[in-house]
Amino acid sequence: MTQSLWFLRFEGRIVGPYPPGRIREWLRDGSITPQWEISLDERDWLSIQDSGQFCEDHTQGIPLGNANSITWQREREKARHRWLDEDSRIETAEPQVAEHAEQARRSLEQDHLRTDALVRAEVSRKPAYWLGVLGVLALAGIGYAVWVGQQSEIASGIVLKASTNCLAPAADGVNWQGCDKRSSVLNGVHARRARLEKVRLDDAQLAGADLADAVMSGASLRNVDLSGANLSGADLNGADLRGANFSNAQLSYAVLRNAKLEGVRWEGARLDHATWEDGRTCSEDSAGACR
Repeated sequence: MTQSLWFLRFEGRIVGPYPPGRIREWLRDGSITPQWEISLDERDWLSIQDSGQFCEDHTQGIPLGNANSITWQREREKARHRWLDEDSRIETAEPQVAEHAEQARRSLEQDHLRTDALVRAEVSRKPAYWLGVLGVLALAGIGYAVWVGQQSEIASGIVLKASTNCLAPAADGVNWQGCDKRSSVLNGVHARRARLEKVRLDDAQLAGADLADAVMSGASLRNVDLSGANLSGADLNGADLRGANFSNAQLSYAVLRNAKLEGVRWEGARLDHATWEDGRTCSEDSAGACR
């Protein structure tokens, strides 16, 4: 069985994708809040509280946004219903949903072009008034662009506000993105939520290491020893794991989509609710193999 994987966005930073179960766990323990945004395709975004996904027990009493006008609230509600309508059919009619979303985007683009043409026509008849309107819209657009440009970092439990430091010792939240750590001896280290995208850890020794919720997408982990390690919730999307040793490792809720798994040792490894290389979700009792 396959399940949808969700991207998360907060203050302009995107992480994921993650399975629904992991997102629910983060909501319960407070690592993320209903104000975070979710998306299936990294194009259409909606906050968790507005989407109605995952947070049935976490959004009671939370105001829906900080709108200053009734019009804004109505538009948000319309967007929510459109988004939910697409998501409700994702499992059974994914091609139709994609086509519907594309048609909606084309329709919005056409509406924009028609509106722009009408505005230009009015400008020719009432230049003073409409030039003022266009000026306000231009300033608003510039202000929004500046605001978006400032939202570049997250200070949260999943994505930490830190820059890459290849010399930093292994620790919770360490940022080793793209670092060369081949053949390192790191048995038993604690590096939960570590940023390890595209890190090179070939032939490294990480037996018994705690790498829960680490982001390791695109990493090279060939022949690495991760026996007995904790990788629950880790993002291994697209990682090269050929020849790795995951014996007795904990990989529940881990994401292994598009990973290279030739020659991997899985004896005793827990894969409950993990997302397999082909997008399947492993069952509750997956031990030693994805079932």
